[in-house]
Amino acid sequence: MVDSTFNLGVKLEEREDGWYLLMDVPESWTKDVKRKTVTGELLGKAIIPQQSFTNPDDSPIKVDTDLLGNKRKLSNPYPGPIEIKKAGHQEFKVWPKSIEK
Repeated sequence: MVDSTFNLGVKLEEREDGWYLLMDVPESWTKDVKRKTVTGELLGKAIIPQQSFTNPDDSPIKVDTDLLGNKRKLSNPYPGPIEIKKAGHQEFKVWPKSIEK
């Protein structure tokens, strides 16, 4: 999905406690397109080794959490590494600042 009229305003901002991803999400991205949960079945086999995508225990992979550890909406997950629940301005802490001793 491409919307060349909408400015996401994506920024990475350093704050006292870490780095934050800031962006604006249009309403159309959360509702207009239906998406499937990413699974090993959906991915098929990797091209070179011809192997299925599985977890370390050999169980089928299912991407049901996002990069930040939040549960994904299984019926229509948001595209990309972060599950977004609503349109509008978003701020995500993506990297904590290390504590110096």
